[in-house]
Amino acid sequence: MEKKLKGIGASSGLAIGKAIWWKTTKPAIIEEEISSVEEEQKRLDNAIQIAKQQITELKEMTLQKIGKEEAEVFDAHLTFLVDPEYTGKMKTLIEQKKRNAEFICDQVTQSTCEILSSLEDEYMRARADDVRDIGNRLLLILSGNSPLDPTQLKAGDIVIAEELTPSETAQFPKELSGMITAKGSKTAHAAIIARTLGIPAIVGLGEDIEQIHDGDRLVIDGESGEVFVHPSKKREKAAATQIADQQKRKRKALEEAAEDAHTKDGKRIQVFANIGNLEDIPYALEHHAEGVGLFRTEFLYLE
Repeated sequence: MEKKLKGIGASSGLAIGKAIWWKTTKPAIIEEEISSVEEEQKRLDNAIQIAKQQITELKEMTLQKIGKEEAEVFDAHLTFLVDPEYTGKMKTLIEQKKRNAEFICDQVTQSTCEILSSLEDEYMRARADDVRDIGNRLLLILSGNSPLDPTQLKAGDIVIAEELTPSETAQFPKELSGMITAKGSKTAHAAIIARTLGIPAIVGLGEDIEQIHDGDRLVIDGESGEVFVHPSKKREKAAATQIADQQKRKRKALEEAAEDAHTKDGKRIQVFANIGNLEDIPYALEHHAEGVGLFRTEFLYLE
């Protein structure tokens, strides 16, 4: 029987698909007394260097696949890795408490997330997701494990998760049908990346997300935040019609974009694109821009 759930629309669009629960397994954290502070700090330093390399590669992939603004999300991750109040604090606590790097990393990550989550500013609260992402990456590296591979997802899949990190979302294929999370907000980096990729997304579903199971048939509306579990044939048919209409309008708009633009009284108008870097040029040409209206050349200078 059809069941309706309500969350917060974070990335507009309708989607029909199969629920795929995305569960990241956090390594078991065991508190251990260490015999050598220097060796344990060295283990942490090695993990930080590996994390830097992974995040740098992820940033480059995001730049090529999505764009400069979204890739800059990972600049914050790289900054946290050298932050004296984050990784610096870990090294200090390893020395003070004589405990293993995994235990200290988990403690510092949790306390940092709690501080950020308690702030009034929504944007700053959302940065707790970034810290949690970095902390999980460090823990996986320290434990000798690898992160899950989001590229295994395919068209027709709707990802269901407690929360999604920016590094996971950035790697999702554009063919992915949708995303639903129990936590999160519209300003979270994962939601921003979903909008850029054009993936319908709903956040903040809360405990209701537990009513969705692996393989459930879903219809979701990323605008209204509505989720229909086991949708009726009538609802699914209506959604499929709307999706087809949207895709048809999008194709038509793209075709019409190749034509000359005129006002109602016949005046010819050129349509230019605003770009921030050279990577924006193919996208502008694909949408038939006739020139560049604003070029943020300061970004080129910074590069």
